[in-house]
Formats: sequence, C-alpha cells, structure tokens
Amino acid sequence: MPNIDEDFVLHLTFDDGDLTDQTGHGNDGSILGNAEVDDNVPDAFPGQSMRFNKDGVESDGITIDPDPSLDSEEFTLAYWLNPDGATQNGPAGFERLTSRGADTFETAISGTNELSYFGPAGGGGPGWIRTGITIPGDEWTHVAWRNTGSGPENIELLVNGEPSFLGSGVGAPSGLMNIAIRHNGVEGYEGLIDDVRLYAVALNDDQIQGLLEGGPAEDTLKLDVNASGDDLVLTWMSRPGLLYRVRSDEDLQPEPASWPVFDDNEDLEATPPLNTLTIPRPAASGAYFVVEEYFPPPVSVFSDDFESGQGDWTIGSDGGDGTAWEFGLPVVVGPAPPVASTACVGTNLSSDYALNANVWLLSPVIDLTTAAGATLHFRQFKDIEEGFDFGSLRVLDADNGDAELVVLLDAESGVTLDWEEEKISLPEVALGRNVKIEFRLQSDDVQNFAGWYIDDVEMTVP
Repeated sequence: MPNIDEDFVLHLTFDDGDLTDQTGHGNDGSILGNAEVDDNVPDAFPGQSMRFNKDGVESDGITIDPDPSLDSEEFTLAYWLNPDGATQNGPAGFERLTSRGADTFETAISGTNELSYFGPAGGGGPGWIRTGITIPGDEWTHVAWRNTGSGPENIELLVNGEPSFLGSGVGAPSGLMNIAIRHNGVEGYEGLIDDVRLYAVALNDDQIQGLLEGGPAEDTLKLDVNASGDDLVLTWMSRPGLLYRVRSDEDLQPEPASWPVFDDNEDLEATPPLNTLTIPRPAASGAYFVVEEYFPPPVSVFSDDFESGQGDWTIGSDGGDGTAWEFGLPVVVGPAPPVASTACVGTNLSSDYALNANVWLLSPVIDLTTAAGATLHFRQFKDIEEGFDFGSLRVLDADNGDAELVVLLDAESGVTLDWEEEKISLPEVALGRNVKIEFRLQSDDVQNFAGWYIDDVEMTVP
C-alpha cells in the first residue's frame, strides 16, 4: 500500500520493473529507449534495479510527467548509483543522472565519475557546477542532494550519508523529470540506478542515513488519544489546506492504510495547528487508531475543450498579415485531432503560419482570488521553426489592464510527434487574483511551418 505523505513525493523502487510511484502521488515513470531491469542491487535493497545504455547509445531513461508536487525549491533528491566502469565517455561530458524540464535542475556524472549539477541559480548564474567528488565504478554508491534555496551555500551533496560538498543552491525545478537521460532525450548515463526518492523538504542527516539502510525517512503523524468520560479525544498536528481521516482496527493489522475508516470520519478539514476530534469510546475492549493526512482532490475552476468554438476567448495580431488563431479541426497541415475531440484552436488550420507573425489567444477571466495553489493543464501540438520562431505562454492580471504577471513558457519551438499533455504549476505571483492566460506565436521573416495547436485547457485548484 503506498505511503501517502505530503513531503514524500516520488519513490521508484524498480522491483520487478515496476515504475509506479510508491508514495501514492501518482508520479509514475515510463521507459525511454531500451532501459531494462537488472538483478544487481545495493545490499539493503532486495529486488531489482534499472540498467541504462549498456550498448552505449545514451538514449535510455525513465520519464515522469510534470506535476506540481515535484516543484519544491526545498527538496532532497536521493538515489543509488553503480556506474559502468571508472569513466563516462559521452560526447557532452555530463551524463545525466536526473534532469528536469528546460534544464531547471540537473544532476550528472562526468569525466572520471565526478558528480556535478546544473541549475539557473547555481554558482550565481546558469552553468554546470563541478563538486570535485568522484565515485567508484562497478559498485554501489548512495547520493543525496539537499537543497534549501538559491543562496550561495544552499545545496549540499551527501555521499553514502556523509556531507561531501556545499555549493550554490538552485531555484524550484519544474517540468518533466527524467532519470538517466537529459530532459530532451540525449546525453544519457551508462550504468545502474536504484531506489530513486524525492522529498519536497530538506531531510536531516539522520533521515538521509536511514535511506542507506533501506528504511523510510519520512516522519509519522503523531496521534494523541485521551479518555474523557464515555468519550475518546483524538488530537494531532495539522497543516493548512490538507484533509484527514481516522481509521481504526481491533486486530492491529500490519497495514494501517487498509484499516476501515472509523464512523465516517474522513475529509476532515485542518484546523491548524491542532485538530481535535471527540468520538464515543468503542465497545470493543481493544481498538487501535491512526490518522491519515492527504491532499484534497483538485477542483476545476475553468475548462474549455473548444467543441463549442471560440466562446469567450479573444484573438488578435500584433504582426504581419496571414496568420490567425482559428477554431475547429486542422486540414492539410497540422496534427490529427486529439483523442475524442472534434475541435481545437491553432495558428491557421489549413495552412502554415505566415512570415512576421505575432498572434495572440487570450482566455476569459479565471477566478483565482481565493486559490492557495493552481495548476494549468492543456494539450499541445507544435510544428514551429526551432530556434527562430517561438510560442509563449503568459499569465496576465485581469484586474490591472491585462498586465503581465509571469511567463510560464517563453521559447516553445520544434516539432512534436503527437499531441502532448502539459501541466504547469502557477507561481505565487499569479494566485489570489483574477487572471487570464495568453498563448502567443511569433515568427521571423525567413521560413514558416504548420504552427501551434492547443486543446483541452483547464485550470484546477489547489
């Protein structure tokens, strides 16, 4: 049974080739290339590991879809490594161990198995940071990266549980997460990886040491139970925005997460810092209780599948003629329709976009005035001249003349083979207000392609 805990957001064990996220957050992995299961594992971890790029092609890996739970600026990323030999001889010099979207945070092994990392805030600016720490080939080493912010000494590397390097921290990563390969599918690592974990919190040294021994690092939720006449009073620490359920069992079964919910006590809202629940004393002579903490399910506050056409969206152009956002189905150029869809919106549905285009698509007002968190979901297909023409995505302040609040995507280009699902967590600056979202395509004066196509736009909270 997965252990659902707010701060423990990713756990891949690879046992029997299983790529299911064991934390229950749904951050499951998918195979890239020819990555395969291997029986070579660290001593404390019976089961299997994953082997990558044994044929040297450097295209094997595991990919995990974007999810806001992975995007904390404070985090601990941990994994076991067993490199093939004493060197990594890839063309890039930095063979990726993990990689987030748009290079927002990467860890790598390079040269003579030296550990390195990359992040836009690291070292005072974009670039690779070499730690000077090398690990042996053909044997298992535990690696943990603990980040507490983007300051000059906010990331720490622990090797086999020992603090080994202190350097400039990184900002919050975002986008997809790849293992053993870069986010764009190149520059892969050659060797074995096992027990990948990500916590949205900086674990202490003792907790990281526990990872080496195969045990959990997460803290349990303490529940106090006291008698009051014919009642029992249950008390536990609670956190804003989370929900709780109380479970009980008379036989102390080994998996508390499978115990029955006691007397319909679930979906209990937090009353920080303490929640108190008074219940009748059970008739059974022996009863055991646990309290479970979990996220509320997301609620949709805006959605549009464009089946009804333009609706309340607005379109316009700040560039040359010949390009417009159009609603319907692509013909001649562009993608096949999305699954179970009869409409989308795209930059010219029957021809390539024109030269010198600068066209925008603006959503209706989306109410985030009470949102403590929000996630934008949409499908996209793009066929945009790479490096010269660009798509961008912005959040605008609907109550302040559509002033720009934040750029979510600023250089979308290249070609996708099929429709892709995107999920982007909105930063704090976009919360607590009415907003609009703007998709924009800009082209130069040299060459044109099919364009940018959008479908199934949805905003969820929290």
